[in-house]
Amino acid sequence: MKEMIKDTLMILGVCLVFSIYVMVFTPYPAIDYLKVSEKNEWVTKEPKNFAEIKKTVAYYKDQTYPSLASNNQYDLYVTKEPNRPLVIWIHGGQFVTGDKSDARTYGYLLANQGYNVASINYELLPNGQNPLPLIQVNDFIKEIKSKANKYGINLEQLYFAGNGSGGTLAGQYVNLQMNEKYRKQLSFNQELDPTHIKGALFYASPFSIKEFKEKNKLVSSDYLMKRLGWAYFGKAQWEETSVVSDLAWPKMIDHYPPVFLTDGNTLPIFEQSSGSLTTLLERKGIPVTAVHYSKEKSKVSNESLFNFHQPQSKETFIKTLQFLQLQER
Repeated sequence: MKEMIKDTLMILGVCLVFSIYVMVFTPYPAIDYLKVSEKNEWVTKEPKNFAEIKKTVAYYKDQTYPSLASNNQYDLYVTKEPNRPLVIWIHGGQFVTGDKSDARTYGYLLANQGYNVASINYELLPNGQNPLPLIQVNDFIKEIKSKANKYGINLEQLYFAGNGSGGTLAGQYVNLQMNEKYRKQLSFNQELDPTHIKGALFYASPFSIKEFKEKNKLVSSDYLMKRLGWAYFGKAQWEETSVVSDLAWPKMIDHYPPVFLTDGNTLPIFEQSSGSLTTLLERKGIPVTAVHYSKEKSKVSNESLFNFHQPQSKETFIKTLQFLQLQER
């Protein structure tokens, strides 16, 4: 009996040591936690007339773009009007979760108003390390260029949009196409004519992963952000690597298209991030449309920006549409 207890305690001890080792010396438990927590936070609700709106749009689900990486699918929402612009949407989820279907409501609503929408998937962590998601965005661009005539897409009127970390990727990709110095620094090829990119739209997006971590005062969030960066950049001391500076794309903006950005008001760090970007863009003479909501009136979470049962979500969409229409004048 004593031997059995001894063996059991030994096994439990080994398991405990192994668990502590995994939690301290690898990023993977934190990534698994983020996968669950991020998935549970996402909320999107459709407007009341959504069934009628859907009838006006051609929907092509689960299309595939050629890529060496997996998760290489996209959904396409096509307006009935020919030769119309394309909004390329990159979903968020802190690089660990999220799906192209997150943009489903916006896809239908924008296509109903004359804007084609492509919502793309990309490889997520732990396999989707930097710069793989950006390479996959480029893979998708090559695919849609070959299909533009088929779907009546105007490739000279392109917009890049994203929510959360998807906005981070969208903003970085636009800068890669427009900034030769930045492109060379990251050894990236130019796939688009910069004059064809008419705007960038960011919904509750952090614009510097390192700055986002440094300004976050919560100990638990600091632990998670450190390991998220570790998983994404592939190094435990990722904050000190040159690649992090390379990815702080707002500081390297030279030429950039007009920007639309918005966020909720329940997480100050997002407001600070979008405020910093707004100031930087305005100093460089780049047009910015910023939509923010007062805490005094009501609380607006980042996720509820896509809940069309709330007035702020409807207002955000109207402002989005006005921004797009302004670029066509």
